Amino acid sequence: MYFIILFFLGALLNLAFPPFNLWFFIFLFIYPLVIFLKIPSNAYLKSFFIGFLFGLGLYLPGIHWVFISIHEYGQVSTLISIFLVILLACYMALFIGLSFLFTKLMIKNREGNFVFLFPIVFVLFEYLRSIILGGFPWFSVYQSQLYSVFGSLFPIIGGIGVSFFIIYICSCILMLFRMKQKKSMIIWMFGLVIMSLSLSSIDWTNPIDNSIRYSIIQTGIDQSARLSGTNYNQIEMNNLNKITQESSFSEIIILPEATFILPDETIFNQLVSSNSDIIFGALNRGQDPRYSSNELISLTHESKQTYFKRRLVPFGEYIPLSDYFSSIFNNIRVPIPLIEKGDDTQSFILIKDIYFAPSICFEDAFYETFFSNQESNIFLNITNDGWFNDSSALSQHFSFSQIRAKEFGKPLLRSANTGISGHINPDGSIASKLPIQSQMILRGEVNGTIGKTPFGEFGLLSTLVFISIISIIQFFITKFRILFST
Repeated sequence: MYFIILFFLGALLNLAFPPFNLWFFIFLFIYPLVIFLKIPSNAYLKSFFIGFLFGLGLYLPGIHWVFISIHEYGQVSTLISIFLVILLACYMALFIGLSFLFTKLMIKNREGNFVFLFPIVFVLFEYLRSIILGGFPWFSVYQSQLYSVFGSLFPIIGGIGVSFFIIYICSCILMLFRMKQKKSMIIWMFGLVIMSLSLSSIDWTNPIDNSIRYSIIQTGIDQSARLSGTNYNQIEMNNLNKITQESSFSEIIILPEATFILPDETIFNQLVSSNSDIIFGALNRGQDPRYSSNELISLTHESKQTYFKRRLVPFGEYIPLSDYFSSIFNNIRVPIPLIEKGDDTQSFILIKDIYFAPSICFEDAFYETFFSNQESNIFLNITNDGWFNDSSALSQHFSFSQIRAKEFGKPLLRSANTGISGHINPDGSIASKLPIQSQMILRGEVNGTIGKTPFGEFGLLSTLVFISIISIIQFFITKFRILFST
């Protein structure tokens, strides 16, 4: 019976994540932990299924929008599309199940070690999920905490550290109800909350003097029209006309991912004639017909700077372990366009003495994308989330841009084909944004920032130091509590 409850509570946990952002629902994680501690120390398979079913309840409704891209735009049959969505949800839930299993293997009968062991094991498997087979960090615990009282920790320990902190708090709350002497744990948890709140007033980076005027164009092109090529020349001409109109207002004009198909000299000649710096996404077919490159291009009449997408969408732009998976996807007729991976050592784009760190599509879901470009003043993201219509995928993806801005203390400008396009402040708050599924232009001014947050300076090292400190303190709290109780 409790397996069914686990699944439905996992589904309810979706309320903690975008677009709902009811961050306190993350504490539903306590329920599977209660069951976990009640079962025998050698119930390893049951431990796995406790985590797996809870995760499956979270991920299956959470990533339902994958069905839209596979079935509606990939033209894959309904049954195969449903199967692939379930398979992906099971793959993601596998990591939660394994974190429960490995924790049970490590603590055995030593329940007191659970508080500092489980958060470490959990966050390790969450991190592995974000890197294995290209990585898919959607519904990482930290994604639920953008608006929480613990959001101030992002610039210090990053998203991974926030995941650890939240799971640690859940573990502490659980143990609080199982302890006879509760005073020390209450004081310790209260201190952690006060620490988080006190850090929220710190500005880790400073604005630069010169601002820049921008226009963010949300093209709002229906994905079916893009894929079919229907009236595509007319669509490109409309985008060029919008650029011409905005050049009288803005110093930079930003358009979404894959706005133009290259090579096309006519388009280049018209873009170069603009008075503004044009930042746009392009698919470049190149000389090899089997491959394209996904590019972000900054273009003026004086210079051209190009960024090539580095982190490709697994099973969307390339096939991981292609020797094994290619034949499977060919047999079930799932079309996957092949994109060439960009060089990992690419740096920022310089526009009017301001350094911009570029990213394309879901690259903003990974802190590493911007960590290598932390000397930049402004972050950029261009994307096309039209693959998912008006589903929750759009707000989920937008939240990653907010988290990256918050982690590094940099403003972020984002242009998305069907939304969400916007201007994000260095603290992760939204300065302005456009409604989804609309053809609109967002105008404004932005000041870049200089300086580094602690996470921007040290990256995962700051996360590891934080985890070590918390774990050591918790270890001694546990040992002293056992000593005094005896």
